[in-house]
Amino acid sequence: DQEEDVYNVQTNTLFIDIRIPKLGRSMMKYACAMRLGDLCNEEMKLYARRHAFAGYTKLDTETTTVDVTVTGTATGSGVGAQVSALPISRCVCTRHHCIDWNFVGTPRNRPNKWYVEMEPTQKTIWKELAYAKDDFGQHYYWERWERYERDGMGNGLVLALRRDKKENDPNFRDGIIVAVGDHFNYIFGRNEALIDTLLSKNKKMQEYKDQGNTVGLVDFAIVNGDRNLALEFLSIDAGHGCISKGWKIDASTQPWKEGTSLFGSDSDDHVDVDNVSIPVQGQQGQDNDSKISIGEHTYTIYESNVTAEELKRILLVRSNGNISDDDIDSFLLDDKQAACARR
Repeated sequence: DQEEDVYNVQTNTLFIDIRIPKLGRSMMKYACAMRLGDLCNEEMKLYARRHAFAGYTKLDTETTTVDVTVTGTATGSGVGAQVSALPISRCVCTRHHCIDWNFVGTPRNRPNKWYVEMEPTQKTIWKELAYAKDDFGQHYYWERWERYERDGMGNGLVLALRRDKKENDPNFRDGIIVAVGDHFNYIFGRNEALIDTLLSKNKKMQEYKDQGNTVGLVDFAIVNGDRNLALEFLSIDAGHGCISKGWKIDASTQPWKEGTSLFGSDSDDHVDVDNVSIPVQGQQGQDNDSKISIGEHTYTIYESNVTAEELKRILLVRSNGNISDDDIDSFLLDDKQAACARR
């Protein structure tokens, strides 16, 4: 994309989509911030103009029709044109968001839904076309997507994890980690309980709820001197990286995270895979008991097409070369299924 850096990792169940404006990403390098609270008010307004969202994807097939114009000889009228409705089968994707940068209290009035059209001669390029159409029968938008290299062409590693909620935890933030081939995306949500508390004490609570997106809400909060509330709405942390580089983050909504490891260090004492059967690809997480502990958090394994022991080795790949490149590639890129793409 000419205006945004886009990182979209999609498994059969969970997805994370990250979109960072190129201009904003470049300008933030001059902010000298090492954490969110280091940003000044004007930098916060710029920072708000990025996007990340995650959730569940449902894939269906739908039979529809397209108008086809056929030129030929029409009976009694010489050469003419006929328009016929041709039935075709189309792939339809529906996404239900559970973490969304731009969700600020008012839910979408419909799920995110679109058609997929693959380029017929290869599996690396496809179009996304809006499910909804305008008054002229045209899709409201379309986007061209292509795979990143080293995603295994959808046949390598596929992994989808969602953070388990702790009972009565006032600091809980939802979280998802997905990986396809060598690529991973992560997203950690807001502290919704803290935001609800801050809003309940604010005299302009309804005006905040009337804001349509995070950009408008942050601008409104800064004008009204509610810097702490603005920071909480900006606290979603999302990024992309490569497993073979030691789970190193190469793009993040929080630019000070770039160059660091998702798991923080080269130690292995904070990753523990329970010795239970890993769910087969496509099986829903809530229907199984497969868990993984990373640091102080426990995640449900929604998808994994490797064994528990292989999964632990993958999660323990570090930049210090503790696992050979050949072993890493056999885990990540050998035939196994999903997609990582750029727009």
